[in-house]
Amino acid sequence: MMLKSLAEFLYEFYLKLDRRFILLMFFLNLPAALITLNVTKIEFNDIRHLFLYVFYVLFFSMLTATAIFFIGKINGRAEKFFKYILLTICGIIFLTDIFTIVHYGTTLNHTMLRIILGTNAKEASNFFSDYVLDGYFLTVCAMAIVIFLALCKIKLLNLNKKFVAGFLILSSIIFLSRIIQNPERVFEKSNSITRIAVLLPEVFLDIEDYKKLFEAAQNEVHLTRNESDLPLVVFILGEATTKNHMQLYGYHLPTNPKLNERNLNGELKIFSDTISPNSYTMAVMQKVFTFIRNENSGENDNSKMHKGNLISILNAAGYSTVWMSNKEMGGLFGNMNRIYAEAANKSKFTQYRDDSENNTKLDEQLLPFLEEELQNKHEKDFYVLHLMGTHNTYKSRYPSNFEVFTAADETNPRKEVRQTCAEYDNAVLYNDFIVDEIIKRVENLDAVVIYISDHGEDVFEERDFADHVEAALSRSMLEIPFIVWTSQKFREKRPELEEKIKSATNKPFMTDDMIHFFMDIMKIETADFDETLSPVSPNYNSSRMRIVGDGKIYTKEKGIAD
Repeated sequence: MMLKSLAEFLYEFYLKLDRRFILLMFFLNLPAALITLNVTKIEFNDIRHLFLYVFYVLFFSMLTATAIFFIGKINGRAEKFFKYILLTICGIIFLTDIFTIVHYGTTLNHTMLRIILGTNAKEASNFFSDYVLDGYFLTVCAMAIVIFLALCKIKLLNLNKKFVAGFLILSSIIFLSRIIQNPERVFEKSNSITRIAVLLPEVFLDIEDYKKLFEAAQNEVHLTRNESDLPLVVFILGEATTKNHMQLYGYHLPTNPKLNERNLNGELKIFSDTISPNSYTMAVMQKVFTFIRNENSGENDNSKMHKGNLISILNAAGYSTVWMSNKEMGGLFGNMNRIYAEAANKSKFTQYRDDSENNTKLDEQLLPFLEEELQNKHEKDFYVLHLMGTHNTYKSRYPSNFEVFTAADETNPRKEVRQTCAEYDNAVLYNDFIVDEIIKRVENLDAVVIYISDHGEDVFEERDFADHVEAALSRSMLEIPFIVWTSQKFREKRPELEEKIKSATNKPFMTDDMIHFFMDIMKIETADFDETLSPVSPNYNSSRMRIVGDGKIYTKEKGIAD
């Protein structure tokens, strides 16, 4: 009897709500839910998330209508005012979401908000004329407006009493439990206004952090030597690729058919004992391009950045520098990416995005950027290609024609994880293709290509997960590929340098000293250059203790120890 009375009460209350307002709010807040399906491969989990987010939007729209109803009890004019204000704000964000989906494949996010807040009037005007007045976008907008107007006129049906009551009771329980588990996620997906409200504090913090990093990187660079004569240096910075899943380093599956063939032809110099200083991107990015190393990192990071970064040093040495990235622009990890991108003479990103995991752009989308730059070569060029590499989710890192390995090919003793291992190996296989395609585009030139990964990945080898976690370091998270390819013209012109690189391949190395390696082979120096930190130098210090993570010691023989 009590349940029946509750159902009666809920249904009567539902009838008092402005159901057209609910419908319009639901429509205007759908883009954030629908973008869930903007992936290369749609699976059951994606469908489940879609329904969950659509549910969030519907229920939050009803909650909003409930709040409006009680406002109306106090003041009728206030009720109308809030209805129009909410619909107007949601409408503006809706059109912005449509624009960003059409042009960038994402809804209004952290990165977009940062760009908007940092845009001046002239830039906004140029952007509006170039992109907003676009035929395809205007057509989609017109269709959306027609649907909105049709919803305003549609005759609403009376729903079944038991269905409405059951939905309200069940959905209230689900919604409250989800809010307890992850309130930010729920509010971000439920309503565009709450999404922006959640993002804005992060954006302002990000802008402040970026300003500090940017200021620290702005000191003028003073060269003490500049005999640079390498006309083209290409630096491929990979992501989450451990050498322990690479055929080139003895892995049991043929994950590097392209590079292996080049190695057999004598084109590659494969460094056998290279590790990253950390297992997460931001820390590695900060060290690879600067004089910060694990022995001096910490409180003095900003002062070390004042001493210059590789991009600024090469600019001072007369190189035309270009940063090409398929990685994120926004958020914590995007800051270091943007610092170097903005230090370069030119930068290109495949997409404005906040994070790596939701990136479905394949690394091959960087190839047209490279081709375009090669059409406009300078006397001396330095290109960085920042890959998504083999970052989780692995199955999103390669197209369907690279689904070569299956669970049956894997040797992991746990059957339930073999499919994930296969997906990682397919990502490594595709990464091999990408690195080879980059080399193909420069192989007839006087060029050198250097490839490393920022850090590695543990795919159920030493830890019970497939990921890279600083708090649970393992060999595979740190042991990375370091490969140097040189063209025939390069080898013919610089046999001594070729031999120096070859002789260095078995030396122990950590990539927080990468800047010294680059400066050494390019014959560029500043006061902070140290030849004992460059593996190609005859004075290299091979006995360096390799401190990783938060103070652990790595040795090739024993792995990681406290």
